[in-house]
Amino acid sequence: MKRGIRLIMMFGLALGVCSSIAIKKSDHVITFFVRPYPEVHPNKPIGPSMFHPGQIYKNLANQAMNSVGSTGVFAAYGGYLAHTNENGQIIFPRKTQTPIFDLFVTNNIHPYLMAGTTNVRYWTVDQDTAMAQYKIQRQQDPQTKLYYWEVSKVPVSPKRIIPLHSIILFAKPKNVYVPLGITLTNKNPQLILPTIYTKPQLDDVKNALLVMNMKIFFQPLHPEFKQDKLSIAELIKP
Repeated sequence: MKRGIRLIMMFGLALGVCSSIAIKKSDHVITFFVRPYPEVHPNKPIGPSMFHPGQIYKNLANQAMNSVGSTGVFAAYGGYLAHTNENGQIIFPRKTQTPIFDLFVTNNIHPYLMAGTTNVRYWTVDQDTAMAQYKIQRQQDPQTKLYYWEVSKVPVSPKRIIPLHSIILFAKPKNVYVPLGITLTNKNPQLILPTIYTKPQLDDVKNALLVMNMKIFFQPLHPEFKQDKLSIAELIKP
């Protein structure tokens, strides 16, 4: 009888530990959205064809497609590899306290390994491979006390080295638009970086095949979902 009670107590304790792990708060994250580059069409004269039901539905469908994020875009940060979800969002565990990031846009990288190991020391890019580099830094206006992201384009180093703590977006630079300047934000430790836009010429299938060859050098991310009364939150666990 006592043994049975002890087993029940141990089971209850184990269940409580598992429950506490399940509801443990997620670590701070870095996230940003990848959206289709907005297309501007020349104005057309108003005519009867514009009000045809088929044309109306076509316009509505195009608007709906443009409002959804770009799927199938890969990015890397801090040894992790991720791709955009159905909303065009990329999420990484935050690995640094300083809100300053180097963003590299290129479609092909190579690992530089530490001697005698399979650990990556940094990434390199061939001289004939296109690459663009940006700096993303959170700052606070001294007068208004408002926080903002400042994005600037910086020259690519002649050595073409990408540090591990950098954000890498796998695409040809000509197919990606990174808005420069200021974007308002807040002091929240969950960092939401400015939105990045992809152009129609982006070949997501080819990029995915190139990324798959380097998958062994990255740690997997395990998304989990937590539901409460008002919302469902996606948690990222390394």
